[in-house]
Amino acid sequence: MNKILIRVDISDKIGGGHLMRMIGLGQLLADHGCEVHIASAFYKPNFIEPLLDSSFYLHLFDKSSEFQVESDLSELLALAKKLEPEWIILDGYHFSVRYEKAISLGGFKCMRVDDLPVQRCEADVFLNHNHGAELFKHDLADHTIKLTGLKHLLIRRQFRHLDISTKRNATTGKIRLLVSLGGGSKVTDVLNLKIAKALSQIKSTFEKATIVVGKMGNISEKLLEASRKSEFPVTIIQYSENIAEMMFDSDVAITAGGYSMWELLYTGTPFIALSLNKSQDEYIRYLAQDGICGTIGSHDNVSHGHIREALLSFVNDEAKINTIKKKVGLLMDRENNGQSLINILIKKKKNYFCNSKI
Repeated sequence: MNKILIRVDISDKIGGGHLMRMIGLGQLLADHGCEVHIASAFYKPNFIEPLLDSSFYLHLFDKSSEFQVESDLSELLALAKKLEPEWIILDGYHFSVRYEKAISLGGFKCMRVDDLPVQRCEADVFLNHNHGAELFKHDLADHTIKLTGLKHLLIRRQFRHLDISTKRNATTGKIRLLVSLGGGSKVTDVLNLKIAKALSQIKSTFEKATIVVGKMGNISEKLLEASRKSEFPVTIIQYSENIAEMMFDSDVAITAGGYSMWELLYTGTPFIALSLNKSQDEYIRYLAQDGICGTIGSHDNVSHGHIREALLSFVNDEAKINTIKKKVGLLMDRENNGQSLINILIKKKKNYFCNSKI
């Protein structure tokens, strides 16, 4: 049985999107007969463990300070020597080129997953599944296989099992709205309250709405009070194990600029996005200009009135929403999702190891 070792972290400074996409990759590999091992720093084990697939093996490194990843390099190499994995996969901005090189010098094949062209990559495989990544100027070694764009989206099993062809088309007054801003934080708590207030001022547009505050979010009395003032039902929940079905059953969503954007697009659910930081703000503006989504603005300068107007403008623009759906359908490859990686990591097809750039 092929063994795959995935190195990924999650903490207050490291977003949960890294873990979500590595869970998706791990599930894809497990479905093709691999034994999947997850190695993570000892930041939030109580958050990580419940999210992992039951077949995964979790290895926690006891590390005192974040972003000093060379300090656990010896632990990773010792673990790899014990497991003898076919591949070691890194996901995170904080893994350096030195970290990458040490894996290769240790005799292991290495794959890096990243979002931005912020540092050189010398791994055997580089993957950036974000929209537009094909145009990014990634600094790659000549031997590195490049996989970019939504056709290589790392998506969890529950999403891959959806039948997108059965997605319904809603009309005004019957629109089901989903609000999901990620795992939860003080910033998203404030935004969720503003969104609930915005919804309380909207009539005859939505059938219902659900606000998912996230595992680390807070369901405050103010949030519940604002939701009760709405003309249509607004449900507040902490988290859902069936988030894929929730996204699929929704007609429109409000989300932040993270991994949830790609989950929503995969389910055929158009979204309007709020940015939680400068990088997200720039990228969401790019996505909106390229016809992938709508944008509300940055978290630090939006009011509930601004959210209301942006949301109504988006849901009432039927032509725009239909254009988004068609474009996303062309960008994704749902029927062959993950096949390129399977060909490389498991089947070892020779045509992928000829300095190919995909």
